[in-house]
Amino acid sequence: YCECVASQERATFLEKAPVLSVRLAMLEAVGDFDQALDLCLTYLRALGCGFTRQKFIRKSMICAYVKETKEKFIPSIDQIKTMNTVVDPVILQTVQLLEYGGSLAYLQPDVDLYEMMRCRLVRLLFERGLFDEAGITLASFSGVLMHRYGDFEKARELAELAMAVQDCLPSLAFKPRTIVTNHVYVFGWIQPIHSQMKHFMESYNLALRVGRTFIVCSSLMWYVNVSFIAGIELGVLERDIEIYSPQMRRLAQDFSLTHVRMIHQLILNLRGKGHNTTRLSGRVADEDNIMKNSPKAGALLARWRTFGFMFFGEYRDGADLVESMGGSQFLKKYFPGAGFGAEYTPFGVCTFAAARLTRKGKYRRLANGFRTEVGDLVRKGAMNLVHTLSILDGEYYALTGKVDDAKASYQRAVIEARRGGFIQNAAVACQRHGEYLLELNELEEGAKLLRDAAKYYQEWGAAGVSEILLAKHASLFGSHLSSREAHGSPARADAASSTARRLTTTWASKVAAPVQMVRGLSSRQRKQRNNGDERQPQKV
Repeated sequence: YCECVASQERATFLEKAPVLSVRLAMLEAVGDFDQALDLCLTYLRALGCGFTRQKFIRKSMICAYVKETKEKFIPSIDQIKTMNTVVDPVILQTVQLLEYGGSLAYLQPDVDLYEMMRCRLVRLLFERGLFDEAGITLASFSGVLMHRYGDFEKARELAELAMAVQDCLPSLAFKPRTIVTNHVYVFGWIQPIHSQMKHFMESYNLALRVGRTFIVCSSLMWYVNVSFIAGIELGVLERDIEIYSPQMRRLAQDFSLTHVRMIHQLILNLRGKGHNTTRLSGRVADEDNIMKNSPKAGALLARWRTFGFMFFGEYRDGADLVESMGGSQFLKKYFPGAGFGAEYTPFGVCTFAAARLTRKGKYRRLANGFRTEVGDLVRKGAMNLVHTLSILDGEYYALTGKVDDAKASYQRAVIEARRGGFIQNAAVACQRHGEYLLELNELEEGAKLLRDAAKYYQEWGAAGVSEILLAKHASLFGSHLSSREAHGSPARADAASSTARRLTTTWASKVAAPVQMVRGLSSRQRKQRNNGDERQPQKV
């Protein structure tokens, strides 16, 4: 039907526009971002708003274009209140396509095109007047200023202006998107991460009211993302995902659902419910299918896998994955501003650990680069990365042989992570500190820290990680490790070593169950079993 309407020669472009918008939405919903972006650029060119296809030309002019937009075309709140509302249908359609095309360019990813479209929208707002997308226009541009140009203060002011502008608009259609954008790219960096979850649920409920299915799923995706980063208990988060995933599936937003499934599978692995540890394939996700979706989905998969490598202690593999992705350039290409900087923890820990293990310069250069970037972000106001910087400081001092500084940094990291609610990163800091002390032959203190790490993992709900960690260092603990310290129950403590082997290969449930049952039998019951008596004992 869309193709039939679009092919009518007598109809004007504006008459075809509603159907063309539906066609773009259909392509986006199934993840065909390439074709959707090409169509969007074609439609914009028909409206007299063309963009060059030559990426090197865009790259050469983007910095000056953004700077000029920031200095000359940002309206004040007083100017906003006196602006007229745009009624020209050509301008309104251009604004709609610029907004849509900017989102597609971000997902592609084509960061330079994304920034140019955002600048064009800001200029239209300043020159032509208010439109429904005014709030999201300013919110998106604030993210550009913060993460591409490091202007945290201006970005914060612009994000606050975006919400003020949104309150001046009669339409609520773009308010949920403005909320999501502000809290993903600005407020989520300079405010406590735990305070962001309520805003994503607010945008979710508002998007349901106004019928924005893409933002409904996007809000849920970011809610799950923030909950994981903030250290919410994994069992609670898993239940939330199981509640919301069917709704996302019915709304047919494949990209958001794929992202949530990656996190869900990682949670299952961490809790010891998956068939794998660091590979995100199992009951709810399949790496091979994810890689076929889009470059963005493949990049997300690699990002989440680094978390698994860090938690399960497979640092060398994690560092190799980070190197293959291109290090920090990977973040700037695929996730400029997204993710709240949480990936710096696994990226930095894995590369520093690999540098200590191998003494190779390539890992050391990557690790030092991550530490420098985190330090810059913290100095500019990224409050949720303070404990990450302390962890990476500990890793740096351990690598350079500054023992006292390394110990102090690790201890500070645990305190800061606990104070901020990042229980999983407190576990990482304890684990890395304990492993460092083992290298120094301080076995007793190292064993105590590893026990603390296992306790924090258990508190977070990552029973699988806790069991593997304790089984790996079982010879250190001996009889001093109580079963309740390890797993909360004697049965799980006795099975720590076998569970670790089971997690790192496959779940051998069909083999392990009969063996455990036989171990629970008395001598008389074993004789009955060996003699062919298949009756089940009353108590096992």
